[in-house]
Amino acid sequence: MTARIFIIAVAVNLAYELLHSWLYTTCQKASFKKYVYLIAKACIFDGAVIALIYYLSYLIFASQNIFANYSQLAFFSITSLAFAYFWEKYSLERGKWEYAKNMPIVFGVGITPLFQLFLTGLLTLYLCKIY
Repeated sequence: MTARIFIIAVAVNLAYELLHSWLYTTCQKASFKKYVYLIAKACIFDGAVIALIYYLSYLIFASQNIFANYSQLAFFSITSLAFAYFWEKYSLERGKWEYAKNMPIVFGVGITPLFQLFLTGLLTLYLCKIY
C-alpha cells in the first residue's frame, strides 16, 4: 500500500511542482538540466514524506481509511502542514532555494509549498482509494 502511495504521490507532486516552480528564482535561473534535477528531487522527496506521514497515521490509528477517521485525517493534515512549514523554513535559511518576488508569503514561508504536502497528500490518498 505504501509503495502505491509513494508512486502516485510522486506523480501528483510532479504536476504541482511544475505548476508552482515559476514562483522560485532558483527554478527560473536554472538550466534545463538543473531544472529537471530540482523538480525530480522535489517530487521524490515529497512522495516519500507523504507515504511516511500516511504510514505513521496508519500505525497510530490502525486504519487504512483516512477519510473515515477524522482523528487520523486531522493527524495527517496537521503533520503534513507542520512538516512543510519547518522544512521550508530550514531550506530557506540554508539557501536551498529562493522565492521569486511573486511568491505569496504566509508565516514567513511561501503559501504554495506550505500547503503542498497537505493538498497533494489528500489527493494522492483519494486517488489510491484509501477510503
